[in-house]
Amino acid sequence: MHRFDVNRLPLDGAGGLIEALATVPDPRHRRGVRHPVRGLLVVAVAAVLAGAHGFQAIAECAAELAPDVLRHLGIPRGTPPRSSVFGSRCNASMAMASTACSVRGWCASRS
Repeated sequence: MHRFDVNRLPLDGAGGLIEALATVPDPRHRRGVRHPVRGLLVVAVAAVLAGAHGFQAIAECAAELAPDVLRHLGIPRGTPPRSSVFGSRCNASMAMASTACSVRGWCASRS
């Protein structure tokens, strides 16, 4: 199980991770979408930075977070997404180039 402290990540405000991922498009149809793409990406990036490898590990990291933390990260209901949400074909293929560019730019601005 991966433990990570999201309070140590620069999430909010100008130049924060949440802002960096705000421009990533969501290719999914609105029907059936429970978690906004930005929230999923923020949780996934934070989990990977903490050492998570794979969709199951990302979901386990999300499950460790309190509901108020999940809401702050962009998961409105405060319920952790299941691994299938991170691993679905739609989410796995969603705007990967855009996500990589956003995260790369965000990391570069931090160093």
